Amino acid sequence: MNDLLEILKYTIPSLVVLAIAWYLLKGFTEANRKSLETILQLFRLQEQSNKEKQAAQPKTGSNGMADFNKLQLQAYERMTLFLERINPVNLVPRVLPSAQTAGQLQKMLLQSVREEYEHNLSQQIYLSNTAWEQIKAAKEHVIQLINASAGQTDAGAPATALAQKILTTGLQSEKNPVEETVRFLKSELNKKYR
Repeated sequence: MNDLLEILKYTIPSLVVLAIAWYLLKGFTEANRKSLETILQLFRLQEQSNKEKQAAQPKTGSNGMADFNKLQLQAYERMTLFLERINPVNLVPRVLPSAQTAGQLQKMLLQSVREEYEHNLSQQIYLSNTAWEQIKAAKEHVIQLINASAGQTDAGAPATALAQKILTTGLQSEKNPVEETVRFLKSELNKKYR
């Protein structure tokens, strides 16, 4: 009987975290899919516009500006993907299965955020200074959320305890800098290419 209670003690919180993560991921995945579709649609429109301009121009000039525009659109796409990958509702369920304790989960989450950021550092040359500063601020917010939640959780506790704390704290926050930054990138991209 005690063994059953011990198993339930760990299983029930895990199931609660899993249910919360599934519910959040379901909503965010749909919103993110729409965001990425919008960016891809803008990319296709820009590409079509560039082809039309190129067809109308003599073949003697270089295609430097069109190449830059293409790289810039790819940068917006990559940074949107970066933000979605570090969004706690996407990050925690992706990393959680690999961690046993809250301390391990904290370390793995921070490592994942830093690796994603370092992988995309070069994209800043294609973005406005304001966009890049907002991306950095969103990254720092995620790091602070992870560390603050870890500070309120025993390092030896099950990883699900920290996961639940991060997701709960993130949901209770009135503003999500990651989502606000994605909206800003979409808005800035719309202004540039419409």
